[in-house]
Amino acid sequence: MKKTIKILKAILLIILIIGLCFTIWSLAISFSTKLDVNKIINVDRKIVYLDCYNNEILSQSNGTSITPSKNIPTHLKNAFISIEDKRFYQHNGIDVKGLLRATIKNVSSLSYKEGASTITQQLIKNTHLSNEKNLSRKIKEIALALKLERKFNKDEILEKYLNTIYFGDGCYGITNASMHYFNTTPNNLNVNQSACLAALVKAPSYYSSIDNAEKLNTRKNIVLKKMKEQKLISNEEYQKYALINVEFNKQDKTKENSFITLIKEYSKPIIDKFPYSSNVFYVHTYLDKNLQNIIENNCKSNYKNIEKSATIIDKNNQLKAFYSSCGIQKRQVGSTIKPLLVYTPCIEENIVDSCTPILDEKTDFNGYSPNNYGDKYYGYVSVKESISKSLNTCSVKLLNSLGVKKAIKYAKNLNLPITENDSNLSLALGSTEKGISLIDICNAYSVYNNDGNIQPIKVIDKIVNENNNVIYKTNLTKRRIFSEDTIEISREMLEECVNNGTAKKLKEKEIEVIAKTGTVGNIKGNSDAYCISLNADYILGCWCGYTNNTIDNSLTGGNQPSAISNSIWKEVYKNQEAPHFPQVKNAVKIALDGISYENNKIEIANKNTPERYKYYALFKKNRVPKIQSTRYNIENIQLPNSYLDNNCFYIRLCQTYNTNFIIVKKWNDTKQIIYDSVSNEKIIKDFNLKKEVTYSYYIIPYHYESGKRVYEEEIFLNKIKIPTSNNVGDWWVNFD
Repeated sequence: MKKTIKILKAILLIILIIGLCFTIWSLAISFSTKLDVNKIINVDRKIVYLDCYNNEILSQSNGTSITPSKNIPTHLKNAFISIEDKRFYQHNGIDVKGLLRATIKNVSSLSYKEGASTITQQLIKNTHLSNEKNLSRKIKEIALALKLERKFNKDEILEKYLNTIYFGDGCYGITNASMHYFNTTPNNLNVNQSACLAALVKAPSYYSSIDNAEKLNTRKNIVLKKMKEQKLISNEEYQKYALINVEFNKQDKTKENSFITLIKEYSKPIIDKFPYSSNVFYVHTYLDKNLQNIIENNCKSNYKNIEKSATIIDKNNQLKAFYSSCGIQKRQVGSTIKPLLVYTPCIEENIVDSCTPILDEKTDFNGYSPNNYGDKYYGYVSVKESISKSLNTCSVKLLNSLGVKKAIKYAKNLNLPITENDSNLSLALGSTEKGISLIDICNAYSVYNNDGNIQPIKVIDKIVNENNNVIYKTNLTKRRIFSEDTIEISREMLEECVNNGTAKKLKEKEIEVIAKTGTVGNIKGNSDAYCISLNADYILGCWCGYTNNTIDNSLTGGNQPSAISNSIWKEVYKNQEAPHFPQVKNAVKIALDGISYENNKIEIANKNTPERYKYYALFKKNRVPKIQSTRYNIENIQLPNSYLDNNCFYIRLCQTYNTNFIIVKKWNDTKQIIYDSVSNEKIIKDFNLKKEVTYSYYIIPYHYESGKRVYEEEIFLNKIKIPTSNNVGDWWVNFD
């Protein structure tokens, strides 16, 4: 018993010592923490946007206009008090009940989820402290909140809080927020609008009035309910406003510089997470002003009667330039989606090869019957030819073989905003519920110059504060979507689009690019046209069209966007040499028997197949054909018909004409080549014959290895001799 008492005393002593140490430590922190009134009054903040060379693009000031407490309506104050700190007027800066409740929850969950910050504490945290969640910062927060409560009365604290709080979209303070969201001053805000602003501050990006207005209105009703429960509004007012969705100021971003508009969209949620961490935010981007000027100038100077967008992304998925005459749009992308969701996945899944014959004909897929452009059909074509001509029927056939579910899985892996509502065969032609932005479709195309890997688009490199401390750094990892041999084969197919397909306007000898075009419209005309092109350095996306869905018969992917893209590529490489894609190293280039291929059979050409009868195709190593053609085997060669007539020996060629060969004449110890198949003659005439001399004729097939001829065994054709006289019967002798 005595031993137990001693142990309890020891434990109690340890607890007292720890408690004393904690108290001393807390008091030390409290006394050393100073309240800086200037930080509460001076709430001006600035965002500086920088290009890839750290040159300033734009500086945006967020200086706050102060609205005094007397000009802030009571219902506006009550909206914030109800949702943020219902005992604001009862506590001395610290809500003990709330603090105890939060402590219990944190201990039970072994986390630091609950903060129990009063409005006074929030004001301190926003203006004096970092975003760290630890005990030391909490003690500082409590100490400074108590000091602030002794310095100012409740109305003054609430006024300062409302004039410093962050409302998202770069808005600090109730004055800026009122003008930005409702185009009015705080004193004119009604109960519904006030509740909406109070709802917004919890998570400005999540409850964005632009992107998530429905969620914001839902949370607004929660604020109204809190106000009703705390008898700050009547039940009638609650019923009235809860049924009314707040209408917000429409933000016209099309007037801004397009790149800045995009940067703001991407940097906003980051700054919204740390709105009080700095008075100056330096947003480092990947903008290349030279590339930006090139795409802007080419878009503005060409086809002035239509709207245009263009973007350049480098091989590291960094956004280097973006321009749009109509803001950031999500549109139907047409055939530009075919390589991403149909052709490349079908190669990856071993469904087809680039040379696989596919029948292009009018086809009905259980009631869905797509048309080719111009309602033109080509019969059997290769998969490569079908993508170069952008044949719709073939694309739908391939998607049907792949399966829509699998295509949607690829779309999600490529970060394309495809939904389950897009689960139909029209997806093969780019028909989607919500549309896709030019940025997203170009980002997906990055798999073709990243060996099958994808990562999200990099718009922002980093954001630093005025002390050059990094508060955000882009750190995105790559994910493999397609194998390298699949990508090599796909690149060759997209090259065919440039060489002989819909993107022929991009065919420049000096600049090696691959591309896919896309056109969206109907039998009356078209509303959207795309050209997505890329080389080893960049991905260039160009869109032309009409956001009001005007119909234009001249608008096609192979026309305006391809022409603009060609101009941009030329200017990009005006003073430098354009790079080439790396040589094929994973796929295998195989020579096929061309005549067999014309009959829709895939057979490897044998060594005797003439070069002009070979068809070359790339294959994945596990897809190399196993059947070899016997068409040009020596034993299958049909010997030509030969005969002597009036001292001339004639050889009439037949199938042998399709083989590389020479015909050799031998007599005595002499040998002479009298014919080589490269001459393409069909009848050979040998006049150089002497009487009483025996001549032997031989066919010798040959093939090429490493560019050199390799001759096969000779095949006897005929032997003749012309006698000196013709006394009896025929005057010539044929030993055949």
